[in-house]
Amino acid sequence: FHAEAILSVVGEVCRDADPTDTVLVALSGHGFSEAGGKDGYFCAHYTDPDKLRATGLSLDEVRRRLVDSPAKQRMLVVDACRNQP
Repeated sequence: FHAEAILSVVGEVCRDADPTDTVLVALSGHGFSEAGGKDGYFCAHYTDPDKLRATGLSLDEVRRRLVDSPAKQRMLVVDACRNQP
């Protein structure tokens, strides 16, 4: 999957939740951060480590969608190793 497709599905699930729902997003895999940056990215199938902003799945973008969800409970579970160039 492309990072954009994953983020789209996360956004749809979060947006469509009811106030009584619980939304759980679980991500497992490899992670990267940009050199000198604090932003974390998950690697999707087509992620290019040299172009993380364009091809990686941004942890901040996933968090934003969870925060914006009307769900009563929102959880993010991450299981990732991390490379920091």
